[in-house]
Amino acid sequence: MKRMDPNRKKIVLDEIAYWKTHQLIPSEYCDFLLALYTEGTGEEPSLADSSAPINKWLSTLHVIILLVMLPISFLVIYFTEISISLQLTLLVLFIGAALGSIFYYKRYHSYYIHIAIVVFFLLLLLTSVYIAKISEMSPFVIQGAIIVNCLGWIGIGFWKRVYYLAASGIIGLILGTIYIFF
Repeated sequence: MKRMDPNRKKIVLDEIAYWKTHQLIPSEYCDFLLALYTEGTGEEPSLADSSAPINKWLSTLHVIILLVMLPISFLVIYFTEISISLQLTLLVLFIGAALGSIFYYKRYHSYYIHIAIVVFFLLLLLTSVYIAKISEMSPFVIQGAIIVNCLGWIGIGFWKRVYYLAASGIIGLILGTIYIFF
């Protein structure tokens, strides 16, 4: 039987370790392939194994940062005296970061995408209500902004099959109409 080139073998082992780390295929299959290509010695690439805890730690830190953006947004809007343009810039940056997180987690098929979706839409709601509030046109503008957001949640929730988003939009729409008429 012909032996595999060591460089090629390393590339294959690194790829299998990547699959295992990012859960692209079940770990049992990865273990089988690793045993097959290492000829039973079980030597896995050390780089992929050592980076797995770091990846989990970084993902956890990223989710914590996402979740902290909501209270920071409230603090910036309601409890600081910085300029309106700086407040809006910070809110737009937070919305952009949450949107970027959605695309990042979608790429890796991570279940953290749901946290990013919730944070994104709540930041969008907060920003639109804040813009309606500072425009000082009419009290109904704020309620209209909330209703438009809820309708958007319903539409996007059904379109992308994110049913908790659609349910939140329906509940928000019901509560908003109750508030308006009573």
